[in-house]
Amino acid sequence: AMDYSTPNARDALSFVDATGWPGFPTLSLLAQLPEYRSMHETLADETVRTWGQITCTSDDTAAAAKLPKLVQALERYKIRSLVRTVVIHDQAYGGAHVFPRLCESADALPCDAPVLLKPEFFARGCLSSFAAIEPYWVTPNAYNATDPTKADFYTPSSWYMLAKEVHASRLFTVISRPVPDMLKAAYSFRGVSMSQLAMAYVDNWLRTRQSVSDVVKQFSITYLKADLSQMLQPGGAYSLMERAQLFNLYRDNRNLGLVDMNQEDLAQINTPLSGLDALQAQSQEQMAAVSHIPLVKLTGI
Repeated sequence: AMDYSTPNARDALSFVDATGWPGFPTLSLLAQLPEYRSMHETLADETVRTWGQITCTSDDTAAAAKLPKLVQALERYKIRSLVRTVVIHDQAYGGAHVFPRLCESADALPCDAPVLLKPEFFARGCLSSFAAIEPYWVTPNAYNATDPTKADFYTPSSWYMLAKEVHASRLFTVISRPVPDMLKAAYSFRGVSMSQLAMAYVDNWLRTRQSVSDVVKQFSITYLKADLSQMLQPGGAYSLMERAQLFNLYRDNRNLGLVDMNQEDLAQINTPLSGLDALQAQSQEQMAAVSHIPLVKLTGI
């Protein structure tokens, strides 16, 4: 499996080199382009579009009385907006982190302290707010890389949030596209982002879009046939350039073109524009295919 001497292994290795993890700075820059941002925000908007409502199946009136309080808590902590941000981070960076701010009496609970799922650990009012942390501020600290039989194998037990150590139970991590264990360290223990998956398709679209624009701009070329032997004479090239500039200056469909009857002639070559719209549309459809988002949702068409 590790023999890179065979042609197939070399081809696979070069493919991995060309499609490896681009890094958080590159993914941040890609998030500025509308093609990538539309993929991130479309899925995020669809995730919270209908949202939902809390219901109670119990006949206990005390349980039903908690429903308004739960709804108010969701609104107070802005959970809907938080979920949308988490989906965008996961799409853009391959992972997302949510940090609940917990307070113990008047002091904030230390970040490196684990969360104990016990009633006595969570006092009433201890939850202050939630924060969506962008992944490039979070670095894995410690993880089990020796025993694959354990549940924490290649799973960080603590993280560094800049200079602050954070226990894994205090930082909820969302990874929708995990990578194999061998690649987790290379991906900073996050997954494959939608931006990385769509890079080849977006590059094709951008190149096709620009090529179509260039063809439309330059589909017609006008030839001014003249005696080029004058270029060999002293100052001939300058005179020829002046003639070309004079021709372009008055070149318009509403003007009159003048050429020398004996030494000049006009010819026009037009590039066919039929089929360009289909090629551009197919290139755009490929972006919808890789993101699994319907074209009408992704592009509004």
